[in-house]
Parts: sequence; C-alpha cells; structure tokens
Amino acid sequence: MFYFIYPIIFVGSVYSWKFIKRYKGWRKSEINKLYSVVSGVALSMIINLITSSDEDLYEIFGLKLNIYDCIYTIVANTLLFLGPLYQEYKDNTLKSTFSVQINQFDDRKKYIYAPLLEELTFRVALRNISIFWSALYFSLSHAHIFYRLYRRTNNLKKSLLRVVFLLSYTFIFGLYSGKIYQVTKSLPCVFFLHSFCNIIQFPKIQLIPNREKSEIIKKIRELLFAGRLQKIILGNSTADMDSCVGSILLSYTYEEKIAPIINFKKKDFKSHFEITQLFDPLIFVDEINLNDYQIILFDHNDFNHPNVIGCIDHHEDKGYNFGFKQIEKVGSATTLVGEILIKQDRLNQEIASLIIKTILLDTFNFDPKQKGIRWVDKDKQVFDHCLHYHPIDTNLEYQKLSDLKYDANLNLSLSLEEIIHKDYKQFTYNHHQVGYAVIFLSSQQFQQKYQLQQLAHYTEENNLSSLFTIFLLQQEQTIQREFIIFGKYQNVVVDAIKHLNIKELQQGINYRSLIDVENIYSRKILEPLIQQQFMKIQ
Repeated sequence: MFYFIYPIIFVGSVYSWKFIKRYKGWRKSEINKLYSVVSGVALSMIINLITSSDEDLYEIFGLKLNIYDCIYTIVANTLLFLGPLYQEYKDNTLKSTFSVQINQFDDRKKYIYAPLLEELTFRVALRNISIFWSALYFSLSHAHIFYRLYRRTNNLKKSLLRVVFLLSYTFIFGLYSGKIYQVTKSLPCVFFLHSFCNIIQFPKIQLIPNREKSEIIKKIRELLFAGRLQKIILGNSTADMDSCVGSILLSYTYEEKIAPIINFKKKDFKSHFEITQLFDPLIFVDEINLNDYQIILFDHNDFNHPNVIGCIDHHEDKGYNFGFKQIEKVGSATTLVGEILIKQDRLNQEIASLIIKTILLDTFNFDPKQKGIRWVDKDKQVFDHCLHYHPIDTNLEYQKLSDLKYDANLNLSLSLEEIIHKDYKQFTYNHHQVGYAVIFLSSQQFQQKYQLQQLAHYTEENNLSSLFTIFLLQQEQTIQREFIIFGKYQNVVVDAIKHLNIKELQQGINYRSLIDVENIYSRKILEPLIQQQFMKIQ
C-alpha cells in the first residue's frame, strides 16, 4: 500500500479549494477551506476502509475508548507540559489560556477541526506503518508553509530556518502522538492530546527576557542616576511604545542633563508587553516629584502643570500656553524625534531599530487605507531613512510586535484595572470627566473573564460622565474596532460620531455598542469630535 497517498490528499485538499472557487464562484473563506479539507480526509478514510482487512470498524476508525487509556493520555500530557503549565500558573495566565470560545470559528478550527482531521489522517489511516514514518509524513505535510512564508517575507534564509524548526517539532510531536495511538488504539485520546498541545502551544520564547543592552540604555541610566536633574521629559499617560521610545530618544538629542520619565505606575507597567521586551526598568512618574523639575511634554499637550516649559506632540492642540510648542499631525510622535536625530546626524543601528519598531506599530505597517489618518509622508520618509541603518523584514517585524501587543492570553492575564489603564486617557470637558480606554481584546474575548457590567460600575465609581471603550481585535493585517460607551452621557458621545461610518450594534441597559465599519477611527480622531459635542452642553 502506498501510504504516502494520505498526506498527499491532505495537503492537496488544503489548496484544492482555491481552484474550485474559481469555477464555483466561492468567495475566499476559511469555512470553504474547511469543507475542502474535510472532503479530502473523508476520501482518505474511504480508501482506508476499502484497503483494510481483518479489522473491525472500531479499529479502522480508531473508535476504541477506554477510561484507563484516557487517564494514561492525561498523565502523559501533564508530565510533558509540566514546565509550561507551572509557568502559566505563576504568571496567573492558566485560566485565560484554557478559556476556549467554541462559538468562535478560529477556536473551533485550532482546537477541534485541525486536531481531529490531522489525527484521522496521520495516526488512524497510517496506523499500520511504523511510528517513525507516520511522524515523518506528518512533519513533511507542513513543509508547504515555506512557500507562504517566503512569499510574505521574501527572505529565503529566514523562511528556511522557520520551516526547519517547524518540521522538527512537528516530527517530535508525531512520534509522541503515534506512540500514544500505538498504545491506546484510540482516536479520542490522540485528538485530546493534539487539542491540548494546540491550546498550550509552543513555549512563548519571546517572553524570555531579551532586553537590548546598548549605549542608549547606558547613557539613559547615567542620566537617571546621576543625582540632581533639572529637566525631565514626560511622555503621555498611556505609556505606549510611541510615548516611551520617543521620550527616551528625545532625551538623547539634548546636550544638557535631561531624562525621560515613564508616565505610568511602575507596578502596572508589566501590562505593556511589547515595551518591556526592549528596555530595562526606567524611572516612573510615581517614583519622583514632578514639582522638582522643569517638564517637557512628549506625545501629549494637555497636562496643565506650572513646571511645563514646552511640548512636542502630534495630537490636537488643547490650547495651553507653554514656552515652546511643536505640534505636527504625523502618525507617530517618534517621527518628529527621528527627524531631529537625522538633522543631528546621530542615527545608528540601535536608534534606527527603535524608531522602526515604533513607527511600524503606529502606522499599522503603513496600511494604505490609513494614509492621511494613521500616517503621512513624513512618517515614511523618516522610516525609510532608518531602514538604511537597520535593514530588516518589516512585515515580519510588524507581525512579531503586533502578535505580542494583541496576545489574548497575555491581555486576559491582567486584572480589570490593568486592562482599563493599560491604554487610558481622561479629559475634562465643561466639568464633565470622560475616560477613553483602549482594550487590546475583542469584546467577546474580554467577556471570557469579565463582564461589561463591571465597566459600567467603573464608570460610576470614578464619577465619569462617560467611559468610551475601544475594543481591538487583530485579524490578519486588519485591526477591527468595536466601541462600547457607558455612563449617563453616552448619547452625547454617540451624537458626536454618528455622522461617521460607524454602525450601532446594540443598545443595552446602561451601554451602547457600535462598530467601526471602515476600521480607521482611532481615539486620536474621535476624541476631538467628542470634546466639541460636550463643549456645547451648558
């Protein structure tokens, strides 16, 4: 029997739907792709049935189920993942890791469809060959991913290395799953362990501390711990990458002693996953007394403090009088710092790397739909200049950064207060306090752990006229936005933005839910409109 026909049918079915859709008029759809793979696996199982002899149906289809076999599988899996499980427990992410939403297609695909179809093909249909060969077939069936990687990155070396790594651990998993099936003869057991492994996933290597030690960091530390400082640079209260990286690099442009301050509580900064990967701990706003320093604002201009001497920003001008102001509508405030560094001829590979990472995130990797909204020509000019010092695969870098920023498990590991305050701003309009919270989860993901009612309580407890929450869901290269508005003045907020291409989804007892149809309306765009509406209230 030519057993290799099973993996050929399986991989072929992954791509055959693309050809079928040309003739059937199918739209691009993951469900249509699933139909194609199910058809391929069904064909394999028919061949398996026809060619099997001296075996009953339970053996042919792996339907044997024994309670002791299940216990054996659970114990083996637990021992195999004991390290990652303990780390998840220590990081308080265990509950969120196992929070699977079966009503979501993506979760069903990863934790039900893929494990079931792959185990039917590579364990059940290949049960009569050695474990080595079934594992090898299983591993090689993933080799086609090289084409997709190379097409996306155009980097032969990196694509090859990633595929070799993928083939290695899928081969090891194939040996493991094959051995379990050899012992149990049970499809349910290997389906369970495959699904379990997909939930835990490969250990998150990016979580291992990998902070960049550089001359910049050393210089910053010297400034921070040199004793008495006369001036500080204060980033905005969200302490996002633009604010943190821009503040640090801006301090580097001054000859005098001046230090960047992270405008966030030190104990809560762990929620900024994409930034903690870049820097050693710096000095946070709750560690100093602002009254002791002259303050330069960066990435905001709405902090009314007597010690503020100037600002560099890219948001709407809030009208405060400072000693100097540089406010320019660019996509990333770090672009303005990059422009200064270019003029000073102070770029190097390390600085360029930090600027590139920041601008990539702020501009959504220069999404063409976002031009004039999230980025302008100056962002691209500074970015391209930095690429000469640090040439990288920008698509791959953006994917790494955004995957970390929007990681659902990491975000769900945070407390409710940490989720709200991770990217939170609050403004006063005519004595009305309005809060804006950007939450890096979809509303459905958020409700795996918390309830919308808790956000309504937060609004009341903090005496907010309204809380404007922006739920973000990353899907491929698109960021989908859903707005849920709480508070007594939620109608004022809706009136301010109803002329935009925003569709109302639901009106609850104490909230209103809307969706951004075009996926372009950020807080930076919506906040000035909401301010104007509140200023009309007498």
